[in-house]
Amino acid sequence: ITYIAECNHANICGISFYDANFAFISGEVNQGSALGDELTCTSPNNTAYLRLSTQQSIKNISFFRFNDIKNNVLVMLAQRSENNRTVYVDGTNGNDTTGIGSIGRPYKTITRALKDRVYDIAIAAGTYKEAININYQSAHLRVNDSAYSATANARPKVVLGGENELLAGITSYYASELVLDGIELKNFTGNGAWINYCKNLKIRNSDANNNALNGFRIDYTDGEICDSEAHHNGYDGFNINGYGYTKFVDCNGYSNGDDGISHHQGTTGVIIGGEWYNNVKGGVASPCYGSKVDLFDIYSHDNAYGIYSFSDSADTANDYRVWNCVVTNNSEYGLATRYNTPTLYGCKINNNKNGNTTAYGTTSVITL
Repeated sequence: ITYIAECNHANICGISFYDANFAFISGEVNQGSALGDELTCTSPNNTAYLRLSTQQSIKNISFFRFNDIKNNVLVMLAQRSENNRTVYVDGTNGNDTTGIGSIGRPYKTITRALKDRVYDIAIAAGTYKEAININYQSAHLRVNDSAYSATANARPKVVLGGENELLAGITSYYASELVLDGIELKNFTGNGAWINYCKNLKIRNSDANNNALNGFRIDYTDGEICDSEAHHNGYDGFNINGYGYTKFVDCNGYSNGDDGISHHQGTTGVIIGGEWYNNVKGGVASPCYGSKVDLFDIYSHDNAYGIYSFSDSADTANDYRVWNCVVTNNSEYGLATRYNTPTLYGCKINNNKNGNTTAYGTTSVITL
């Protein structure tokens, strides 16, 4: 059967074919490049399902039309934003060739599962030597911990391990929603994860460590990161850039080559709780260079600076609040600010080698 697809506003950026068991047969995705207003293609043998990938929400696209040329039948495509089934991955027992992504016949790799462009991907705990790309789609990557006992010492994790061979564990552009739950990213030659232009990012119970650059680099993204860690990375544990609002809750950043966490440019957000320690420069280097971030209940110790908040000029400076934070035993200052003006509420800042607070430029530290 040959299909002619009329694609309103050139929003279609990929077309894929699946068999009756939802197994991928063929197709392609042109990341960031629309296929055009009209598309003609012939389905492979055994095709049962057809899936279109779009550059924007499917609900904003007026219509799709598919014509069965042989029988002259107009087929309307049901509009749905994501395939709602769960795909299973098992690095030990799965198979990318004979597997169909079911719980009984899982895929072997996360890369293969992502080709099905489903939202929910349940991954057996273990180590996967993969560098994966998640672009122009939504995805929920989670450890399949159905056998996990609450009395066990630690919740299992899915480990993406580069072993100094791969550039980044996860690279993502223009995901509408991206959820990482129980994912560990380690030993990559770049960033553990590099998330760009994501509308709704959620990172839970995840870890990035021993990566050459940053643990988590997050650019132009809105999201919430909770109960996660970044440590022993070459640069920052969490590095936030561009624009976007991020909320960090009970995260830890330690033993990183630069900062435990840093916010830059026009980013906004809040950091609530967490322990930030043994970082070469700042435990919390937020807000910096035009960003606006409030700090609540953090514990920052044994860094060079407990809180490091510099902007280049008064033009990019912001006021911010520091509530109930403990900042101690840092080798430079507890809190150092330039141009940005912090207001401290109920903080304990003491025993820092060069001083508890210091301000540079036309700014001051306000203590209430």
